[in-house]
Amino acid sequence: MVDLEWTTKIWEVEESVLGPTGDLVQLWHSLVRIDGIGETIASKLLASKFPHLLPVIDSRIRSLVEAPEGYWIGWHRTMTPGFRAVLDDLRTDAGLSDDVSLLRVADVCLWMWERSSVE
Repeated sequence: MVDLEWTTKIWEVEESVLGPTGDLVQLWHSLVRIDGIGETIASKLLASKFPHLLPVIDSRIRSLVEAPEGYWIGWHRTMTPGFRAVLDDLRTDAGLSDDVSLLRVADVCLWMWERSSVE
């Protein structure tokens, strides 16, 4: 397995780490095979271990970010320097500490935007 820290950011790793044959996806599949753990719970468990690296899998925003190669690859491509700068400004404006990952800020913002567009 690739050596990852809890502070490793999604844009700091190669796409292959997040892709279908990567160790993280294999770990996710292992969790999903456990009775009572679905894709969202498995992703929440992994996101709690790697808050800057792995987003929670959410059906509401899947269509906004998922790439043909997978959900996490889509997030990897979404987290461009320009998008991160906007997220950093939002995090600061909201009074959140730098401990709150930009990935979580993006996740919440996209979820709220998608939810408001449906209502």
